[in-house]
Amino acid sequence: MLNLLLLLSISSTSFLLTRLLCPRHRVEFLLTFTVILSTLIVLLGYATSGCNQLNQPGWWFAFSLVPLFGMLIVIFRKRDLQARCLRPLGNLQDLRQRFATTGMSGYEKMVLWLTAGTVIVTALANLVVVIAFEPATIDSNQYHLARIGYYLQHGNLHAFPANYWAQVVHAKVATVLMICAYFISGNINGTQLIQYFAYFVSMVAVYGITRHLGASRRGSLFATFIFALLIICLMEAATAQNDMVLTAFTGCSLYFFLASRTSPRVTDLCLAAVALALALGVKSTMLAVLPSLLLVVLLLVRPLLLRIRQIPKQHVAWAAVVLVLALIVITLPAGYAENIRLFGNPLGPASVNIRHSITGQPLEVVLQMGSCNLLRYGLDFLTLEGLLPFKPAIHLQQALHYLPEKLFAGLGIHLERGIGMRSAFQFQRYYFANENNAYWGILGFALVWPIVLIALFHRKEQRACFVFALAALLFYIVQAYISPYDCWRGRYFITAALFAVPPLAFYLFPARTRFVRGYVLLVVLLGCLSAVLAVTYRTGTYLLPFHWCGIHQRSSFEAFHYPGISGDQLDTLTRVMHMTRQDVDAFIGVATFEALVPSNAIVALDLSENVPEGYFFGNHFSRKLLPIRPFYETESPLDDGADYLVFDSTSTMNHQQSGDIPLYNWKSEIGDGTVFLRKR
Repeated sequence: MLNLLLLLSISSTSFLLTRLLCPRHRVEFLLTFTVILSTLIVLLGYATSGCNQLNQPGWWFAFSLVPLFGMLIVIFRKRDLQARCLRPLGNLQDLRQRFATTGMSGYEKMVLWLTAGTVIVTALANLVVVIAFEPATIDSNQYHLARIGYYLQHGNLHAFPANYWAQVVHAKVATVLMICAYFISGNINGTQLIQYFAYFVSMVAVYGITRHLGASRRGSLFATFIFALLIICLMEAATAQNDMVLTAFTGCSLYFFLASRTSPRVTDLCLAAVALALALGVKSTMLAVLPSLLLVVLLLVRPLLLRIRQIPKQHVAWAAVVLVLALIVITLPAGYAENIRLFGNPLGPASVNIRHSITGQPLEVVLQMGSCNLLRYGLDFLTLEGLLPFKPAIHLQQALHYLPEKLFAGLGIHLERGIGMRSAFQFQRYYFANENNAYWGILGFALVWPIVLIALFHRKEQRACFVFALAALLFYIVQAYISPYDCWRGRYFITAALFAVPPLAFYLFPARTRFVRGYVLLVVLLGCLSAVLAVTYRTGTYLLPFHWCGIHQRSSFEAFHYPGISGDQLDTLTRVMHMTRQDVDAFIGVATFEALVPSNAIVALDLSENVPEGYFFGNHFSRKLLPIRPFYETESPLDDGADYLVFDSTSTMNHQQSGDIPLYNWKSEIGDGTVFLRKR
């Protein structure tokens, strides 16, 4: 009951405040509501953390009543506010007329219905994954869920002696949102709802952005559906990670900046500032998006604002004040201030920055590394992600990379063994649907990027498209030069799609020639097919059984059938299977741990950063974990009172003894090891 009351309280406050701001239409209402609701949840998280009651849903609910009652008092004291906030909902019947298919060509009807139907099917499939399966990505169990467990264990968001640096260094806005979703849903699976809802918010933002650029409703829908069907978007939408959340807040900020071009209001600039602060509070990688966002603001928003003389100068001043306050109230408490206190740098310790950025590299190395990365990421985009490993698909994938591989080898460019790589680059890399390695799929390299290049050469014809294409290209270049190559950087490019996708609405709706219509229809068919296959057979999560060409894979829904095992034991095994479905080598070891260690035990952890600690918390984060190999302290904290010890073969304090139970072997890009369990 408390979870429903919390949901009702924060939703009501956000709804009333959104109505007070008088959004101009439904798209703006949804984006405004998102920004306000997210801000409210984050501030509630900060407040309960400050009282060391982060793990108490009752405190969340009590704090949520303060703004709700404050809103109600203000509203009921003024009749004009009552009329504004409590008026009946608008008639939704006109939506059908606005998007009526009359007057559309057969090509437009076919493309829109095909993409819309595929978006619905893939969204439902992702919802099944979110509801039925626990988060299983390595990042989720290594960083996102693990830090949630520790924050709830301590009752606050303060830094703790973590084994893995990301649990402390990374910003916390998305983590606070996931904690709230966990309380409301009452289930660890609920942490995935944040990314799932962010997926739809991003779609709404893309539609609103494209409309503000001057595209038709049909063209804007087409661009929105293409964004929704990019493979990495589909993969991230059903995870407990944060890249889709970052995209949603960036999309909101970009939308409100563009909204100020048509009928400028101080509200638009203020909401853009708050959304920007939220995005920075999700992840420091937002800093790499700022050049593209600033480019759009300077080239599209600022010139028009300067021509509109009736805009009071105080509007800009108020927006600047709101931005500063949002940065102080939302962004700095998300972890940047704490990083300055602990490490003297808002982005974390020097060891982390050196590994993940160009810090300390001479200019010639940066230029060489970035130039190679431009080619590497280009080839990573050139993949048939989502398609099953049929022989024709495998041969076509090999053909796509065959000529570039031979060309670069002939020119003496060795991308696979060059400098500036955190992970190995491979010409013939694994292209099956995966949250870690996916990019944009067929729709990306065959549709989106070609239109971006076309828009760059039509500056006078479509200036807005030119600016957005330039922003997408700038994002690509920044990613190549700011850090070493990562094969999993595709999820960062979700945000780039906000700039790359809108030009589709102008150049392909309507399509000018029969050849273009045929080409687009073919690419869309292949893209929709790969999207459906991607969500059905993503790595580790198979919604249907698969048998083809000697490959046999059962559905992830198939239950265990072990003689003598039933009830709670079977439920635990099923949960462990779902939790480790992308790390199958860990299944037996984690199942053994669950069988031997009580759900309320205190467990000390002496582990390297590569071992996912989320495996050991238990259902509903019931166990207390004590990390004893902190990455930023010289002395290990005491593990007094621990009932069990989990350590790995990299430990310098604990070495294997008789009676220790080997759980499983782990592998990573920096080495291998074995995880052991010891009864204290």
